[in-house]
Amino acid sequence: MGFFRRKKRSPADGPTATGPTVDAVPNESPVDAFESLIDREWDRLGSTGTWWTSGERISIAADARRAAAGEELSGDLPAPVEEATRRLSVEPATIRGTDVARWEMEGLDSFAYIELVGIVSRLMALDTASFGLDLKPRHLPEPRDGEPTRVRAEGAAITTGWTPTVGPAGAPSSLSAVPAEAEAMFDAHGVLYLSTDDMFEMQITREGLTRPQMELAAARTSVLNDCFYLLLAHASMLRASINTYDRELTPKPIVAGLGDTGVEHGAEIMAFVDSVVLRDEYEFDLARAALEACIGAAATDRVAMVAGNFSMMNRALDAVGAPVLRGLDDLAAEMGLTIPAHLAAR
Repeated sequence: MGFFRRKKRSPADGPTATGPTVDAVPNESPVDAFESLIDREWDRLGSTGTWWTSGERISIAADARRAAAGEELSGDLPAPVEEATRRLSVEPATIRGTDVARWEMEGLDSFAYIELVGIVSRLMALDTASFGLDLKPRHLPEPRDGEPTRVRAEGAAITTGWTPTVGPAGAPSSLSAVPAEAEAMFDAHGVLYLSTDDMFEMQITREGLTRPQMELAAARTSVLNDCFYLLLAHASMLRASINTYDRELTPKPIVAGLGDTGVEHGAEIMAFVDSVVLRDEYEFDLARAALEACIGAAATDRVAMVAGNFSMMNRALDAVGAPVLRGLDDLAAEMGLTIPAHLAAR
């Protein structure tokens, strides 16, 4: 069963693009591309994984949805798997290296944990984005037979984080120890936000949404998920991108969610992101209508997808304990933040 709109939205033009654009496949809307991503992800979810069977993968996803909805978990999964699934779903920023080590002692292999992170983080991305796109979520797939491959990346080891990665723990390497999960993460990242190559373009647009507007959505999502790594990394990208438009960033309002950041229609973007990430049924319709009036329906859809992407990336980075990038201390101070000791560069 595919997605469908709960309310019919009328298209509108966004702001005029001044830099390169990233378009969907010809004649494919952002929502069409999103549905195609769901098709691929559901095929992955319904297939045997690297460490988990198909049935186990779907059980993890089902419990993640229960946790996000504030419901009791199934009780079908081992205790450390259940706890890791719940924490990743609703409070990923509370995970510490001691938790990961304890789960491993209780039987949750560190590579199996990385696959679990991939399953939960992508599901939360797609469910968050579907809320923002005003779509009903798809039922989870049926399991298929097969045995886990047990394929791990050559050279994966614990370095600067608390799980194995290929190289230092960071955004590109967060799931690198389990190649299938890293590939799936990059697939979602490119559809919902930008490809890794496109990230070097500071004036790129998608559906009329400018790069500073994308980065504001990314940073605000990271505030709501308490992800210091990506808040500071994307506030830094926001500053770099907005400067190419001869505008100045005022970063502190990103944390408060109120005030003028210097980004065009920034207040409306942050209000919409808040309603999407928090899945606030009461504020959503008004926030979506207000943003559509400013930037159009297609660009508003893109904001929802960016919020979904960073709901995934926030979980992945906090789950593996990636330390905040060096050199961002001054930006943190400017935003009134202190980098937590467990995330300080080491």
